[in-house]
Amino acid sequence: PFMHTPGVATALTSNGVDNADAFVLTVDPTDPTRYLYDGEARPFTFETVELTQADGSVATLDLAWAEMGPVLYPADVDFSDDEQVVVGAATMYDRVNSLTQLAAMNYSRTLDQFKDAMSLLQLQRWHIMVGTSAGDVYYLHNSVHPDRAEGYNYRKLIEVNGPETDWTTRAPMPFEWLASATNND
Repeated sequence: PFMHTPGVATALTSNGVDNADAFVLTVDPTDPTRYLYDGEARPFTFETVELTQADGSVATLDLAWAEMGPVLYPADVDFSDDEQVVVGAATMYDRVNSLTQLAAMNYSRTLDQFKDAMSLLQLQRWHIMVGTSAGDVYYLHNSVHPDRAEGYNYRKLIEVNGPETDWTTRAPMPFEWLASATNND
């Protein structure tokens, strides 16, 4: 097992949850440091990052972000000649409490306590199997899954110009919606 307590034994294996998409944003034609969203121009965030490489040299990266995630394309952050950019959106960007969830899982003594720990939704993508000393067996297809709008093919680039297609403006699917089974369900 991955972990066990006096009441709960847990095993995890990776699952292939689809929790990221590529969005196309329109660059504001009057100001390439902004993009159009829901009828207004919003600013990109720009930053320069220096990374020390294995050989000791320093690589400088110029990065740009929109509210839903980093600009993936084009690599050059001067958008003066670009009508659109591609941005990466993923449910994991704001999940920073995985250690809190792992601790709560580790302190679980009953299946209900374990489910409460899992409902924190800080771990990204795991099949979870649980056995308890009380004789319960539980499976959870755990994920932080985006609440995508119906009627759009998110397997392709999605042009985002407002909250209808931008699932990052909504909370992810709630824990109760995740596939699970207890005992003989």
